Amino acid sequence: MITVDAARPGGEDERITVVVQVDKGEPVRVRHSDLSIQGEGGGDRYLKEDLAAFRPQVGDIFDHTTYETSKTQIVRRLADRGYFDADFIHRRVEVTRAERAADIDLTWASGIRYDMGPTVFHQDKFRAGLLDKLVYWEEGSYFHQGKLDRLRESLLGLDYFNNIDIQARPGDAVDGRVPIDVNLTLAKRDIYTTGVSYGTESGAGVRFGLDRRYINSRGHKLSTQLDYAQKRKSFVTQYRIPAFKWLDGWYAATLQAYDEQTKYIDTRRLELVGSRSGELNDQWTAIASLHLLRERWSYGETVSGVAPSYQYSTLTYPQISGQYADVDDRAFPRRGFSGSVALRGGV
Repeated sequence: MITVDAARPGGEDERITVVVQVDKGEPVRVRHSDLSIQGEGGGDRYLKEDLAAFRPQVGDIFDHTTYETSKTQIVRRLADRGYFDADFIHRRVEVTRAERAADIDLTWASGIRYDMGPTVFHQDKFRAGLLDKLVYWEEGSYFHQGKLDRLRESLLGLDYFNNIDIQARPGDAVDGRVPIDVNLTLAKRDIYTTGVSYGTESGAGVRFGLDRRYINSRGHKLSTQLDYAQKRKSFVTQYRIPAFKWLDGWYAATLQAYDEQTKYIDTRRLELVGSRSGELNDQWTAIASLHLLRERWSYGETVSGVAPSYQYSTLTYPQISGQYADVDDRAFPRRGFSGSVALRGGV
């Protein structure tokens, strides 16, 4: 019920004050809800769960936004799980104002569930078949959007491409198999970095870096970093080969050289590392490596005119390490947690 009260005080410069009072009355509640999916999707466990979780339920206040959100969730789930021909049979909400009741009638026809068809990579840099190793599903297996999402994550992890566009083409399906197009745009090959540094122990220095995202049609990578200061110098170069079997990751060969000649530290070491990394899940990355280390060092404060007494060590040891990262956004993290753990033994 709406009541309007307008007061007219009179006078030459009169103003009208309007007060509108609205009595909302009792809210409309869901009296009856008929939700169903006909066809192959009717037996799909995840679609059944979505139907059971549909809101508003019988007895709830009918909120149109909540209703549309639940309906859209089911429409999206049908597409994600390969029911590309799904459509509404009934889509109606009947509101009886006198009885303050809403009756929901929603029925979908799911159609068939499509399967994964051939996957084609559109790029001209890498040898044919290289990226096919990232397709972990078998052609003819059931379609699921999550498979394409995982492929996208694997391609992102390679860091070869500026743009990754993966499209399922249900309109071109043959015998219920949906072809997948993967359109890839190469990123710039070389990344150069430079910088200057100063430390009270190391002195003034410069830094140079080169990252080559790809150096051949096999997708190999090369990274080199040089930190050259007055009393501290380091050089690291790493050659990486993509590893697709078992777990997404890399085979890597790394050469590290380090020299520090300060008042209290006199050390020089050379290390060669061979490693294999792999992603266990979204948070954990495991690395198995073998290290060959040669080091020369001396203890105590350096005395002018006195030759230092050096000791030498040669170590060969395996190492297994794990890196954990749980962040809200890997590209631009604002909050999260990370850590690492390592186990090694030497001879």
